[in-house]
Amino acid sequence: MKKAGGYHAKLAGNHEYYTPERRFSLPVFFTAQFKLPVNGPDGLKGQVYSFEYGEAHFIILDSQEGEGAQFEPAMLDRQKTWLEEDLQITDKKWKIVFLHRPPYNNKTDNGNEHIRRAFVPILDKYHVDVVFSGHDHVYARTFSLHSGLVVNNSAKGTVYVATGRSGSKTYKDTLIKDWNEFFYNPLDEPNYITAEIRGDILTIKAFAQSGTLIDAWIIDKRI
Repeated sequence: MKKAGGYHAKLAGNHEYYTPERRFSLPVFFTAQFKLPVNGPDGLKGQVYSFEYGEAHFIILDSQEGEGAQFEPAMLDRQKTWLEEDLQITDKKWKIVFLHRPPYNNKTDNGNEHIRRAFVPILDKYHVDVVFSGHDHVYARTFSLHSGLVVNNSAKGTVYVATGRSGSKTYKDTLIKDWNEFFYNPLDEPNYITAEIRGDILTIKAFAQSGTLIDAWIIDKRI
């Protein structure tokens, strides 16, 4: 994704918080390498930000509290305050969020509850359409969720999408959860996602690297 002003959307994951010696550090190599908006909360500029393109409002959050809390102890609270203020002022039709660790994961545990507690109530309140995440290296999407419960259409909830993998790392200990409408573990080859907005319709497609269609779905705001 690209903003007309020249920004490419990038977000920090857990590996951005490592030094070359694999010690925890602020993601200084990440923020130094990319030209990113600096409209995020104090202490997290370049790691947390938003921008708009057409009728879409994009938000990038930093979910790496486990690595970053020793440097920014209130990093989730700062983001919560900023996220609410940011969503209050946008008038765009589409609201799309990116973060690394999924609020609704596909590991054998029920992890990332702190991420859910921090962000999901705000995402529900302002009806974010889609939340994209990584980390689990699977492609999975939830039903439309509100307050953790399945709702009958996307106009009333948010879809959470784990985007899969682009490299060679895979996990065999992932599984489909009750909140998933679709689940695919790309053990055989990497995958990628395309997204297209045309007016009131957002179309998402997931493809294997070889071109095979894995999944396709839409959000239709006319419904």
